[in-house]
Amino acid sequence: MESQGGPSQPDTTPAPPTSPPRREGPAEGILKTIMRLRGLSISEQSTFDFEPAQEWKRWPGARYGQDSPHLQYAKGTKSSRDKHASSPVKPTRPTKARKPKAPSPVKKKPAQPSTTHGVIPARDPPVHFLTLPPELRNRIYELIAVREGPHYPQVRPVWKPGKRRECSDRRFPLEPSLALANHQLREEMLSIFYGCNRF
Repeated sequence: MESQGGPSQPDTTPAPPTSPPRREGPAEGILKTIMRLRGLSISEQSTFDFEPAQEWKRWPGARYGQDSPHLQYAKGTKSSRDKHASSPVKPTRPTKARKPKAPSPVKKKPAQPSTTHGVIPARDPPVHFLTLPPELRNRIYELIAVREGPHYPQVRPVWKPGKRRECSDRRFPLEPSLALANHQLREEMLSIFYGCNRF
C-alpha cells in the first residue's frame, strides 16, 4: 500500500487542445471598428455567419477548363456563326482597262559650256589654295569674312578641361567656317576677320 504522503504519479490526462488565436482579416477589423464607433460590442469569439454557395464549393469542377461556360460566348453561338458564314459574297466591280502611258518626253541634256574659247587644259601640277600668293589669299579672305555692318556675338558653350568637365556659355562672334579647315587657314582668316570687322 502506498502512503498518502508518498510521491504522486504524474498526471497523464491529456490537456484540452487550445485553438490558436484567430487572426483578423482586414474586413473584420474594419467591421469591429465600425461597431465600436456605434457603441456595439463584439467579443473576440464572434463569428460572422457566411456560407458560400454550393457552386463555389464545387469549383473548379467539370465545367472548368475546356468545358468552361465563358468559352461558348467567346466562340459565339452556332446561329451567329452560320449567319456570318452564309453571307453572300459581294460581286467585284469590273476593272477598267488602263490606258497605255504616253511616252515620256525626252529629257533634255543640260547645256554644255560653250567651247568657243577652247578646252581648258588640266594644270600640271594642280594649283592648291595655300600655294597662291598671300595677296590673293588675303583678298579671298576679305570677300568671305569682312562685312559692312557690325557682327553680333553668338552664345556658344565652352568646355573647361580637367577631371570635372564644366561647361559655361560664352559669347563669341560667328566665325567663318573656312577657319576650321587647318591651322594656317585659321590663323590667316581670323586675323582678317577680327582685324577688319566691327563687333
